[in-house]
Amino acid sequence: MQPINPRSFYPEGPLWHQGRLYYVEYSEDRVMCWDGAQNRPVWHQPGSGPCSLVPAAEGGLWVACFSGDRLERIGLDGRSLERVEPSAADQGFGGPNDFASDGEGGFYFTGSGSFDVAAAKTGRVFHRARDGRLRCVARDIHFANGLALSPDGRRLFVNAHLAKELLVFDRQPDHSLGPARRFLFLPDLLPEPSFANGYTGGDGMKIDHAGRFYICQFGAGRILVCGPDGAFLRAIDIPDRDVTNVAFGPDETSLFVTAVSDSWTAPYPGTAYRLDNPMVLPPHGPQ
Repeated sequence: MQPINPRSFYPEGPLWHQGRLYYVEYSEDRVMCWDGAQNRPVWHQPGSGPCSLVPAAEGGLWVACFSGDRLERIGLDGRSLERVEPSAADQGFGGPNDFASDGEGGFYFTGSGSFDVAAAKTGRVFHRARDGRLRCVARDIHFANGLALSPDGRRLFVNAHLAKELLVFDRQPDHSLGPARRFLFLPDLLPEPSFANGYTGGDGMKIDHAGRFYICQFGAGRILVCGPDGAFLRAIDIPDRDVTNVAFGPDETSLFVTAVSDSWTAPYPGTAYRLDNPMVLPPHGPQ
């Protein structure tokens, strides 16, 4: 496991893009880039509170600005290119948190709602089409967090962080979603560690080409890996307690992981890591 930035501040949303790693520092309001040797800031906007990134069909990256309650499209040179804000009918996005590309130039994103175990279930999922059409496609989620499409594009999976659930929605041809169903209850996969609490739950998530789930378990210091049927395969231990998100490197042979040692106390220290993907065999198979 290689720390590529051991002095990061609430790192989130890693994305391998055009031979570089991009990620955000939520508490520093900035997007970072690692070129294999150095980390450098790419974009900074006070009050934005960025959480995740996704490639933009129009060029550049979309940034989910949780604190700013908006989306921003930026160039890889850091220029701000476009802004998407909620309409009056949306009554706010509820904190854009994570993205999943829809495979057609658009994307889904979560609007989380309040990070409070006692709060109402106000998390939502939105879809933005390539032509700019934006609509809410799911609601009443207890803190909507990481999300990912199945490899065949027919189902969307969403972490209901504070319910400790992974939800599944059938995806329709017009990008709308069917009713939510519980796919997994995370404590059933592996008992939570003794230091877990009500805020321990599924954060960022990715699905590999084989349909395996990599679920970052915030508050548990690990990534849970499950098969396409939800069967537990293994845990990947991470040195920091609050694992926020994961991304695949080239050919899924490596993982990039962001994690925070203390998400409750400034300056919210954390680390961005690179590690070999233990689910991928070496090129010549087992020795």
